[in-house]
Amino acid sequence: MQTRGIVQIIAAADGADIAEAIRAQLSGVASVAAGTMATTLPLPHENAVLVFVLTDQAVADPAVGAYAALAAGSRFAILPVVPTRTGFDFRTLTGALAFLGTLNAVGWDEGATPGDAVITAIRRHLGLEPFQRDCRLFVSYRRSDGTAAAEAIYRHLRVRGFDAFMDTKDEAIEPGEAFQTRIHEVILEKDFLLLVDSPDAADSEWVREEVSGTMNNRVAILVVRVGGSEGFPQTRDLPALDWGPDQESCLFELERAVRSRLAVRRSFDRRLQQTVETLKRLLPAATTAQGHRRLLLKVGKGRSANRCLLEFEDAPYNLARIHRLALGRRKVAKHKRPGHAVLVHRGRRLSAEEQAAVDWARRDPSVPM
Repeated sequence: MQTRGIVQIIAAADGADIAEAIRAQLSGVASVAAGTMATTLPLPHENAVLVFVLTDQAVADPAVGAYAALAAGSRFAILPVVPTRTGFDFRTLTGALAFLGTLNAVGWDEGATPGDAVITAIRRHLGLEPFQRDCRLFVSYRRSDGTAAAEAIYRHLRVRGFDAFMDTKDEAIEPGEAFQTRIHEVILEKDFLLLVDSPDAADSEWVREEVSGTMNNRVAILVVRVGGSEGFPQTRDLPALDWGPDQESCLFELERAVRSRLAVRRSFDRRLQQTVETLKRLLPAATTAQGHRRLLLKVGKGRSANRCLLEFEDAPYNLARIHRLALGRRKVAKHKRPGHAVLVHRGRRLSAEEQAAVDWARRDPSVPM
């Protein structure tokens, strides 16, 4: 899945060629504003990258400095681009431009062809490709009929540079260590879980616990169906791939899906963080972490403050997720219930029928809300 975004390119006349090349190469995947000097930032919730093409004229241009002053206090991804890293004097970045010298700049001359490294960096910030440091995966499987597929997936991803975890590999769990306790700890350290959904998997208590723990903590899941299995009803609305006889083709399709999923997740989390930080400045408000991908937003001060539990997950909504939100609200609140609970999800708006179902569930006394 590709995430459309906004790329604002801040460049002077001597950087126009670079700006136009960026626009051309990103055509179709992002809205690119190139060659014009923006005076306002994108909206806080927008998926945006601010690209500063640092040439001699740009460094001396007051308009570039004015926009840099705006960008310095924002939460947007900011990418300094220089014609060549070895030939650029970063000491010229003074005043409003000084903060750009603290960021890792990319040279237009880097990569197999000019612009390769710049385009890759922009795509990563937009969520179209993952940063390598984000590639952390947990492989969940049933040993009786899922080992072969799980081991093939594990080997392929490790060779490709992913931080993959499999319980029988690399002394992942020390001798004598509490097996399932360590598994739950590892899941929370990962970006998502790869579920090898073989026919026997749903009968495994451990695999069921791994899936439940993953979903309860809003860790993303990618399903690999082996033998046509759909053994986990709670994962049927999640991204899935079929494991076919052409193993090599399946592995590369899986890798593409993993990279896309990780990239979308990073973009989703960054935009949510931008929005929350803007709310904190406007209201004013404060947030405290309440576990994995869960925040408590407090608006106001003292006993009169309003509190809202915020859970975020880059997956479609469903009633099970809404119910988990309700349970989390009750658990976090303890003796003092927050006024609201909000699920931020990836997907379309609720239809009228779905909204009616949610309203019905919220009014039902058996549902703890």
